[in-house]
Amino acid sequence: MPFFFCFSRLAASQRAIALMLRVIAGVWAFIAAVALANFFGWLPSVRLASHLLHDAGSAGPWTKYAFVSRDVVLGPLGYNQMYIANQMTLLGVLLAFGKRRTALVRSVILFLTFIIVFLSGSRAGLVAFLCALVMALVAARWRVLLLLGMAGALLLILSAAPPRWVDLAEPAIERQGALARLEEAGSYSGRVEIWEEKLSYLRQDPSVLLFGVGWGGIGTTGDNAHMLPLQVLMETGLFGLLFFLFLFRALLRALGRSGVMGQGIAVATLGLFVASLTQETFYPVPATGSFLGLYLALCGLSAARKDDETVRSGGSA
Repeated sequence: MPFFFCFSRLAASQRAIALMLRVIAGVWAFIAAVALANFFGWLPSVRLASHLLHDAGSAGPWTKYAFVSRDVVLGPLGYNQMYIANQMTLLGVLLAFGKRRTALVRSVILFLTFIIVFLSGSRAGLVAFLCALVMALVAARWRVLLLLGMAGALLLILSAAPPRWVDLAEPAIERQGALARLEEAGSYSGRVEIWEEKLSYLRQDPSVLLFGVGWGGIGTTGDNAHMLPLQVLMETGLFGLLFFLFLFRALLRALGRSGVMGQGIAVATLGLFVASLTQETFYPVPATGSFLGLYLALCGLSAARKDDETVRSGGSA
C-alpha cells in the first residue's frame, strides 16, 4: 500500500509521467529480450545465476532458477514462471493501451507478450493474458486490425519455424497442453490436494472461517492455498475476504475513471484475477517478488495522472 499512496500523490508533470512510461516500456523490452535469449540459449539461466549459491540448503528455491529453468523461460526476474508471466501481462497490456499507438504497434506488443508468457510455461499466466486480451479487444475499437495482426504473425511463425525452435519450445508446449485437460486433477500440479487440505482445515476449525488464522499465518496450516480467495479467507476469515473484494471492486472502478492508462491496468487486472483462482496473484508471496509493489505503484501512477482520455481507434489512442 505505501507504493500506491506515494505514487497516487505524486505531483509529477505530464512530461515526467511520460518519461516514467518510457521507462516501463524499456523494462518490458528488457524482460522480453532476456527471456528470448534464454529460449534460444544465447543467455542461459545457468549463466545468469552463476553468482548464486547452488546448494539447495543455502539458495532455497533459487536453485530452480539455475537448473530447472532449462526447461522454461524465466527471463531476468526470478525463479517462478508465474512471476514473469504476470509481469509481462501487466506491462504488455498497459503499453498496448498507450496513446498514439497504431494497430501494428499494439499487435507487436501483445504478440511478443503472448510468446513470452507462453514460453514461461505458466498455465495460469497464459489464461490471465488471454482473458486480458479478449477484454481489450472487446473494449477497444482497434480490435479487428489487432486480432488480424496477431493471428497473421502467429501463423507465419508456425509455418516457418525451424524444427530446432519447436524442439526448444516442447517443454512449454507440454506444460501449456494441460489447459486442454482441466478435467484431470493432475493438470493442476497438486493444487487440488492443497485445496482439499485447506477446506478440511476449515471444517475442523469453523472459527477460522470467520476470523482466519491471522495475516501471514497460513504456514501454520501447511502450504500456501494457491488460490487467491482461499488464501485471503484462510488468513483473514470471511470478513477479511469481503473487505478484500470491496477494495478490489473500488480499485477497478477508480482505474476505469483514470483514462487510458487506468483502463489498461484495469483490463490486465481482470485477466490476472481470473488466473488468481489457481495462484496468489495479488498477495505478497516470495515467489512473485516485487510484482505486487509494481502493480500498486502503477495503480497509484494512473490515479495521479489526471488523464480523461479514452481509447480510440488507430493512432489516436
